[in-house]
Amino acid sequence: MDVVILAAGYGTRLNNNLPKGLIKINDESIVESNIKRIHDVTKINKIIVVTNRIFENSYKLFLEKLEIKHETIINESVERGNGYSLFLAEKGISTNKFIMIMSDHLFSKAFIRRAISGSGLAVDKAPIYYDPEDATKVLVDSKGYVKSIGKNLTKFNYIDTGFFILNKAIFEVIKGITNRQKKVGVSDIIRESRCKTVDVTGNFWIDIDTQLDLEVARTRTRRSSKIINSNG
Repeated sequence: MDVVILAAGYGTRLNNNLPKGLIKINDESIVESNIKRIHDVTKINKIIVVTNRIFENSYKLFLEKLEIKHETIINESVERGNGYSLFLAEKGISTNKFIMIMSDHLFSKAFIRRAISGSGLAVDKAPIYYDPEDATKVLVDSKGYVKSIGKNLTKFNYIDTGFFILNKAIFEVIKGITNRQKKVGVSDIIRESRCKTVDVTGNFWIDIDTQLDLEVARTRTRRSSKIINSNG
């Protein structure tokens, strides 16, 4: 499968000159760690990184070190949202089924194995670590489909993990949304497509959005490396 990495944000809350995805947790960057674990679980055909003009060279230099086919796509209109970044990725995707991840989320190998056993949005009903105010909430119906999604939901039963297993049919939905509105969020796409979900509860992941998140990730990976790097 191809892997699409959305990395067009500027990461201003971390006050770091590096793209968030290239910040090192311990010995590896967030993106490098995820790529290695995904490739261990399922062969990666191609990596597509959608980033901004400022971080373009940083990601190109990183990708050139990998022995995997890759492409960097520039989002010149970052203000249009992460859903617009996904829209731009279509031209680079070479497989019908593909993985999409956010560049600032870290996933364990067990998480990835569980996620790709299903399809759609990977959701967690009891995250080990997350920010309840900033997290994207998901209301999943009895058949496992997304009924509603958003940061301000008052009724929900899962948290969005930022890991998606999609196919290229999703771009028909994305094109419709981009044609009628300027700003496009991934949540808009998932909501309108009535996406399937896969339950990854019990497997470690973390959204690294602030300095505190970064320190939690570093501490946890040092103390509990088996959770991140082993099959458990």
